[in-house]
Amino acid sequence: MPELINKNTNRIHRSFNQTIAVTGRLSSTEPNLQNIPVRTEDGKKIRKAFIANEGYKIFSIDYSQVELRIIASLSGQESMIDAFIKNIDIHTQTASLINNIKIEEVTKPQRYAAKAINFGILYGMGARKLSRETGITFNEAKEYIEKYFKINDKIEKYISEIIKISHRDEFIENLFGRKRYFKEINSSEQFISSAAERMAVNMTIQGLAADIMKLAMINIYEKIKNRDDIKMLIQVHDELVFKGLEENEKPLVAEAMCDVKPFKLRVEYGSGSNWWEAFQDKENK
Repeated sequence: MPELINKNTNRIHRSFNQTIAVTGRLSSTEPNLQNIPVRTEDGKKIRKAFIANEGYKIFSIDYSQVELRIIASLSGQESMIDAFIKNIDIHTQTASLINNIKIEEVTKPQRYAAKAINFGILYGMGARKLSRETGITFNEAKEYIEKYFKINDKIEKYISEIIKISHRDEFIENLFGRKRYFKEINSSEQFISSAAERMAVNMTIQGLAADIMKLAMINIYEKIKNRDDIKMLIQVHDELVFKGLEENEKPLVAEAMCDVKPFKLRVEYGSGSNWWEAFQDKENK
């Protein structure tokens, strides 16, 4: 990264590409700031190097569980929608329903397993992978997935419908009109066809999340384009990083990010003198 510092500005200026990632996500190059590890010491040190001007703060704001909110909305799964509206932890609720216990009785391992399947279902996670990630047996993982779809029957129906459409049309289109083609989905090779099915389902969710972020960035730009006291610095998938006068800017950015219809979106926020402090502040709230 030091070799990429611009000699005129003494800063790093990364490039963002709109047409490389097939889902519609922005990608970052020279350097790639979207693949910095979050939990490692190296990642911590790198984030500490991104500092704000004197008198300003770095603040980070990102969508809370945007992909789960999307699939809940697209499928019309009432239990998930209700949890998001009431700000109930979705993973705890899922564990509660699957294990048929009260929310307050859910253990950490049960919540972890529920979190793995909540996110894994977006990528077509099967019993074998769930077993590996959670340490439960294959049969337990298989039973867990069956219970998940029993309590989330509308999500199962939605996934089946997307797979059916993608086989018929050999492409899939998300809610905002973005298309991705899957010519290989009708391959006679089962593993090729199955992989295409997983990508088709994910496209309607991750591709939509990418478009939501782009629309949010447009909303924010329209509000700050004539101002010098706030600047959008980095986009990292579900996260936007700014420099600005913290307390004045949080409501403006949060409102712009949540004002993407027709979804009920929520954001999380943190600030500090550098990117790492902002990340930590967000984690601690």
